[in-house]
Amino acid sequence: MTTEPQDASRARTREILDQVVKATETQYKENPRKDGIRATAHRILNSALSFQDVINNAVKFDPTGYASSAWAIVSLGLTMAKNHADLRDALLDSSGYLADLLSRCAFIEDQFFRDSGPLRQNTQKDRSIIRAYVAILQYSAKVRRVQESGTGEKIVESITDGASTQLAQLKRSIEEEESLLHRWLLLDEHLHRKAEAEEILSQIDKLAVNIQKMHEAVAMLNLPFVEGALFDSFMDQNEDKCLRGTREELLQQVQDWGRSGDRGIFWLSGMAGTGKSTIARTVAQAFKEHGVLGASFFFKRGRGDRSSAAKLFPTVVKQLAIHIPQMISGVQKAIDDDPTIGGKSLEEQFKRLILQPLLAVNQGQAVSSAVVVIDALDECEPKEDLKTVLALLAKVVTATGTAIRFFLTSRPEQRIRFSFEQIGQTLYQSIPLHTVDDNVIKHDITLYLTNKISEIQQNPEYNLPPGWPGEAQIEI
Repeated sequence: MTTEPQDASRARTREILDQVVKATETQYKENPRKDGIRATAHRILNSALSFQDVINNAVKFDPTGYASSAWAIVSLGLTMAKNHADLRDALLDSSGYLADLLSRCAFIEDQFFRDSGPLRQNTQKDRSIIRAYVAILQYSAKVRRVQESGTGEKIVESITDGASTQLAQLKRSIEEEESLLHRWLLLDEHLHRKAEAEEILSQIDKLAVNIQKMHEAVAMLNLPFVEGALFDSFMDQNEDKCLRGTREELLQQVQDWGRSGDRGIFWLSGMAGTGKSTIARTVAQAFKEHGVLGASFFFKRGRGDRSSAAKLFPTVVKQLAIHIPQMISGVQKAIDDDPTIGGKSLEEQFKRLILQPLLAVNQGQAVSSAVVVIDALDECEPKEDLKTVLALLAKVVTATGTAIRFFLTSRPEQRIRFSFEQIGQTLYQSIPLHTVDDNVIKHDITLYLTNKISEIQQNPEYNLPPGWPGEAQIEI
């Protein structure tokens, strides 16, 4: 809050600045050689308006009234220009010089002295700006004394004569101080940037430490984990993803659903060999690149733990806890309460390891958006577990809205369709691959074959003739 003297000083300075602006406008309107004084008028107006911005924004401003005294000399010079046509240009130039100088000093003080921290404080810099103000005030005081003595010609001389003692001394002092101040400000800015750089690096270091602690905390979760079930596992590293340019419309639909779909489950169904797993890997990779992949689990018949739902939820929660670290304490509590939780029934695992930790997070803060990709549900054994898994996933969607989403693939078997119908159509959307337009399928197959044939052509082991096998041979 400003004090009354500061308010009075601010008001007085505003009044004088208004006088300067009006006097400048008048000089410009009345002078027949507008081109000759336009630059000077622009300089004075810009300086006065800039100074107004500073005093409007500064909490404390000019309690001594020195600034208003200096601006009064600018106003005096502009007023005298009316009565001394022969010296009008010199009076305007001198007034412009002083106005520009005052606005520069005010800007520097406002930018580098207001709310400056310890790093930005510099005694030499402080003294430099003070000396600049002292020079301005000494000049203003001398002109004011001449004015009060009533000797008009001396006033004109003191304001206009570049070789006069007052004005010449002011310019010399200011040039020296501005040069010195410029060097200090460059150093100040350099030191400030160093501090900013250090702060950025410190934040990165803290983030790295937090991430490391988070991974360590997840690693401490004593739960079974099926490493080969992840979409990017070592075991599946040679499995295909969608070739660029294929399945474009479908993949875009999935991405749109992942961002803003109003249903928490997306079910992609298709017969064996229609590319469901390839699409699922592509979708998982895309969600990972966008930072929203919470977890993945790819069932595979005959591959041990990958063909069973027994370790599905422990595997999912260890991935999900990395994406939503607020879950970790809840999961750890479940393990502490029951160290054998990883071997309990699907419903018990789900409730203690996933649902309760998520609900605990949801009560305190918003749950981070995450998509869980589960491929080949039809290969989950025993078959009865599939119905249980779907019902439990639906509970997550009901509890968290669309914060946690599930992208699921399977064959369109009757028992699976029935299980989806049981959870309610308001919770999921589905796309059967057999409904994809024939022209789209033809385009994708042609593109795939062309790409694979090109790979064969370029393999020196086959020693094939140029142009093999010919476009006619790969028409569909």
